[in-house]
Formats: sequence, structure tokens, C-alpha cells
Amino acid sequence: MRKYRIELHSHTSEVSPCGKITAQEMIELYVQKGYNGIVITDHFSGPLFSDLEDIGDILARFCKGYKNALLAAQDRIKVYLGAEVRLDESYNDYLVYGDVLRLLRHGKELCKLSLQEFYYLAKEYDLAVFQAHPFRDHMKLDPKEFVDGIEVYNLHTEHDSRNYKAVDYARKLNLLGISGTDCHKVHHAGRGGIFTDFLPVNEKELKDLILSKSFDLIF
Repeated sequence: MRKYRIELHSHTSEVSPCGKITAQEMIELYVQKGYNGIVITDHFSGPLFSDLEDIGDILARFCKGYKNALLAAQDRIKVYLGAEVRLDESYNDYLVYGDVLRLLRHGKELCKLSLQEFYYLAKEYDLAVFQAHPFRDHMKLDPKEFVDGIEVYNLHTEHDSRNYKAVDYARKLNLLGISGTDCHKVHHAGRGGIFTDFLPVNEKELKDLILSKSFDLIF
């Protein structure tokens, strides 16, 4: 049995309009549930920052939940920064792991890119890109050439992510699959993520761990 638990998909009310719990509440829940790490993957899209133009203001708002989570963690749980990005071209969402701030410094212009352009730019910054809940309503499957894998287990309780289809699809195409709770509310917490043999020290190590496939899924 692998020793560590890491949540890969969570949203804070400070940043994500759909989030119903604060970063501090999120941390308390995951500490109680025995998790060792959590990735704060708040939403990043053009409409979400439509009232802002300065990139510093955009990044300050985006990082608010993450920074509050860091303050709340107090060395009890490792907190990583990730992102769930939506491009203007579709309703699809992409979980991004690694030093995401390098990518997000492109601001709202980032969301105007095509998936192919977005993926190649993410690779320039040594990031990993996974299509989130690809079989949910209004989503469409992306070409496997432009993602590193898909979220095969999305444990959000109010959406039908059709995880059984995602698992089958990943197996057929030999795609890397990850699991995430997609935590927005108190009762969501601690349903998904990965089991690992070690706890990455930073976002780059986490990204490398995920791409190495050296984990077991929580679902």
C-alpha cells in the first residue's frame, strides 16, 4: 500500500464562483481525512477575470485561495498550486500541473489560444495537461496528441462525469488517467486523488510524479 494521499482537483470559494468552501475550510477537511497533499486547482478563464486587465491583479486574484490554503496548512498538509483552465473555443476544462504561474502570466490572452497552441505552450513551460471530466455534458473528447491524459475518476457528486466511459476510453487508447474529487463543497472532500510512495516537495516534483505513472488512483 502506498503511503501518501494527494488530492489533485479542488476549488476554493475565494477564487472559483462555484466553490462553496473557503481555502481554510478545505484544508481542515483534508487534514481530518488523512490527506498528505492537496492541489488547489481554481478556475482560470477569460470571463472569470473580465473585470481585470492588469496581469498582476489577475494573478493576485487567482492565487488568493492557494495562499489562504498555505496559511491554513501550517505544515500539516502539503499545498500545491495547479489550475483548471478553460479556453474560449469550447466548454472543455484542463487540469494543469507544474509551475503553472509561468503559463498564467499570459493572462486572458492564454484563453484565446487553440488547444494545440495551449498544449505546446504548456510543454514549453514543462507542464502537464489533463482533460478534466471529458465525458460530462457539453464536453467533447480532445485529440490525445494535445493532452497528457484525462481525468478518469471525477468524484463530484452533483455532476454525471460518466467515469466508466473515461476509464474505458483511457484503456483503449493507452492514455494516462488521474483521479480528483473536484471538491467544491464540504461533503465532496476526500473522495478522489492519488496514493503515492513519497510526497513531492514542489509543483515540479508533483508534475514529474504524475507523468511517471508511479501512483495508484483513489476513487
